[in-house]
Amino acid sequence: MRTYPNNSPQAAACIVAMAACHIDPRPLAELMAEIDDSELRLKVLGLCAAVIEADGHVVEGEAIVLRVAVEQWGLQPWMLPPELSKGRVKHV
Repeated sequence: MRTYPNNSPQAAACIVAMAACHIDPRPLAELMAEIDDSELRLKVLGLCAAVIEADGHVVEGEAIVLRVAVEQWGLQPWMLPPELSKGRVKHV
């Protein structure tokens, strides 16, 4: 997987784009390591949540992105959309 400079728009955009895909969490964790600015992390998390929720459904593959962000970046689960915290994720 291609790497980008830390906190670059490219690194952030790649994470947001991956939110709409079914991906393996291992390369995603590597990419998320490129974002170490706490304010940017929250922006990226918000953008990922918006992309994932855009169709009104959150499937397991999409939820991985948010879960990895919370774990990798040391965020709090309450920052996730309610669909994820209440177990209403569709397994596809």
